[in-house]
Amino acid sequence: MGYDDHFSLEDDGGLVRYSDEDDSEAEKDKAPPAGYQTKVWKPAKGTVGLLTYDVVKALSAYTGCTFSIDSHRNEVRLHGGDVSDAVSKLSVMEAILVSSWYV
Repeated sequence: MGYDDHFSLEDDGGLVRYSDEDDSEAEKDKAPPAGYQTKVWKPAKGTVGLLTYDVVKALSAYTGCTFSIDSHRNEVRLHGGDVSDAVSKLSVMEAILVSSWYV
């Protein structure tokens, strides 16, 4: 609003009317589903580089999670699916992957 503009409750010019109708299908697709979770996993030893494509693919298929690997931060973001199960499996697998990585 500019200096000379005035706002009045009686004048609704430019305002969008509220509607309590359900969102359109396109808007529903943009919102994350209920219970959508995101967790971050950081390796205790080594780097996220120890996660091979096959390991990530298998974990994704098993848990239903999407993996976003950020090598600069040395972390993996897990989205959707059973993220708690994926994080616990990553923690268990890390010891095996680290030992084979440095052999």
